[in-house]
Amino acid sequence: MQQQLTQVFANVQAAMLANGWALTRTEDNAEDGYMSYVREYSGAATLHTDGTGIWGAAAGMEVHVGCITFVADEYDEEDDYSWHVGVVHTHNEAGYMLYTDNALQQQMSALCGVELRFTEQGMQDAYYMSME
Repeated sequence: MQQQLTQVFANVQAAMLANGWALTRTEDNAEDGYMSYVREYSGAATLHTDGTGIWGAAAGMEVHVGCITFVADEYDEEDDYSWHVGVVHTHNEAGYMLYTDNALQQQMSALCGVELRFTEQGMQDAYYMSME
């Protein structure tokens, strides 16, 4: 694993464990010229929206996060990696997708120890945030 990616995973693990989360799955897979690394954490965090998301979630909505999966794919030929963070959550407002809410981005970044932002809108779901 390249040094930059190793440092990112170390920062994530330190933050997650400090916040009371448990590392529940680790996978390292080699496939067709690249490595895939998976780290999954289980725990509990309550986050709050600020209403800035483009899909209408109101300010102050409680979002309960219980599982966060970090996936990094490292490509040999490019000496680079792509990063994806899947966040499983629940909230009291059925069907809301939380895309682009600034407070959630900031709170997730603080929880995970790395700067995160939402991925494209097509990767969001009612109880799933896709971030990178």
